[in-house]
Amino acid sequence: MAGSGAANRRMLLLLAALPAPFGCLVDLPSPRPAADAAASAPVYVQGDGTADDSFAATIGTAFPRPNIAGNLIVIAASWGGTNMSDVETSPADSLGNTYALITRKWDPMFHQGLGIWYVANITGGSNTVTVSFNPASSYRRIAVHEYAGVASVSPLDAMASQLSTSATPTSTQATTEEHGELVFGAVVTTTMQQLISAGEGFELRQTLPLLGTEDRIQASAGPVAATFVLDAASEYLCQMATFEAGAAP
Repeated sequence: MAGSGAANRRMLLLLAALPAPFGCLVDLPSPRPAADAAASAPVYVQGDGTADDSFAATIGTAFPRPNIAGNLIVIAASWGGTNMSDVETSPADSLGNTYALITRKWDPMFHQGLGIWYVANITGGSNTVTVSFNPASSYRRIAVHEYAGVASVSPLDAMASQLSTSATPTSTQATTEEHGELVFGAVVTTTMQQLISAGEGFELRQTLPLLGTEDRIQASAGPVAATFVLDAASEYLCQMATFEAGAAP
């Protein structure tokens, strides 16, 4: 009969509320869990950067404070020099975290490269991050960033990269799959004194001669691009990576 399930449940609740001996123990069904766990919002924790124009095989920088276990680290590194298109770039840190390459591009006109790497669910502690170059390179830069609230397993979603010339660099668009993703952008230009600012909706994180990084949280899934603003037009490499938020505690 229609509605009999609801009526039976009301009767069981009334019986359970009665005092003994009139009442009885009733095993009520548990509420169904939500279909999807709520996601936490990614949060920038800390970062640092170092620039060195000399010719050498490594460049490194230390986080100002100990990293928190389970967080995400994102590295942006750039390098330059003639005949360096095939240089091997290897990031590592003093905690033994293993980094994955997201994107790496080379500008053959101005002889410079840019790459982004990440590691999720990191080991915590005081940490120095190093990128090695083989062969050695000049105009080396490294910028490191720690984030909380990012998925601990396979957080990388979308990426984009572009080589072009403009006063408003862009990575070009990529499409995210989840709401609330972290969008990370990096740009390297060709002018040492270039003023680099974040694009609309982004927050600038690190600025070094030639290199800048930024991030934002994309409220709703869909097309997105990293964008920067320069004080004058320049040839640039601009890259973007997006990361899915972690489940709320």
